[in-house]
Amino acid sequence: SSAPPLKPPRDRGAHRGRAARGQASGASMAEGAGHATVTTTLLSRKGIAPWYLSGASLTLAATTFVCATYIAFPKLRKHPAPLLWWMSVCDFVFGLAFFVEYAVDRSVCHVLSPVTQVSVFASELFFCMHAVDLVYGLTHPFTLDSQNMRKYHVVVWLCSITTAVLIPSNRLAGSVGTGFCWIRDGLLNWTIGLIAAPLVAIYVFSIAVLVWAARRLRTGMPATFATRLRVLYKLRTTVAVYTLYMLALLVALVSGALQEQTGRDSTAAGAVAALVISARGVANALVWVATRDVLRHVRALRLRKGRQSETSVTSPP
Repeated sequence: SSAPPLKPPRDRGAHRGRAARGQASGASMAEGAGHATVTTTLLSRKGIAPWYLSGASLTLAATTFVCATYIAFPKLRKHPAPLLWWMSVCDFVFGLAFFVEYAVDRSVCHVLSPVTQVSVFASELFFCMHAVDLVYGLTHPFTLDSQNMRKYHVVVWLCSITTAVLIPSNRLAGSVGTGFCWIRDGLLNWTIGLIAAPLVAIYVFSIAVLVWAARRLRTGMPATFATRLRVLYKLRTTVAVYTLYMLALLVALVSGALQEQTGRDSTAAGAVAALVISARGVANALVWVATRDVLRHVRALRLRKGRQSETSVTSPP
């Protein structure tokens, strides 16, 4: 009988190489799976991008309307209208950033994230200055509005730029969602510290000022009662509109998070949240129309232009 064939010696080095490659492949797969979980969040799902751009388009249209009518009609510029004008400028930059983010590579998020922070934070602080201005008006009724505006600008831009500088210095910049650069996912403490906590403080302060001002309005000089009442009405309308906007955003985010937790499809909730986030400038136009006679001025301008065109047509050569 013939002897069984000898088995070739095992190449232990090759075996170790295959094992190492297998481990590396497994690690890369795990890393890829982890990356997928990071990017597939509520605000970065497939099909969400058009909702961001739709909301940003609404923001650009609304803020352009506010700024254009502010410039066109000098009577609309009475204090505190400049605060709303600056809010619209900031939100215009916020809306424009979405189109820039979609047009360039995502690697520039480290540049665009501070821009988003400055525009949102400054806009919210100018909103807060409405309440501060009412406090100034009731406690120091003879201070000049121009002096107060200079103080407001110092506070707003100093705080906004400071918070924006923290993003690149601590490497916080990243993509929150599809085409949405801000503080990247997973940094909950920074998100709360730079965004959520200041927003809660601003809205709590504004509502507290409304309650305080309504009580204080009962006392004071009768000659200034009508003025103080008008300012209080404008602030009440402003706070109501922006508070409703924030509540709508909160409902969209919470409902989407709950749907994700229960394993249900949260694409619709993500789309609504993306639309509400990027359409924040619409609130400016609503406040602008509700607290000023904007539409009356626009109609009067159209009537004047119509009469001028009729006169030019009917006038003899």
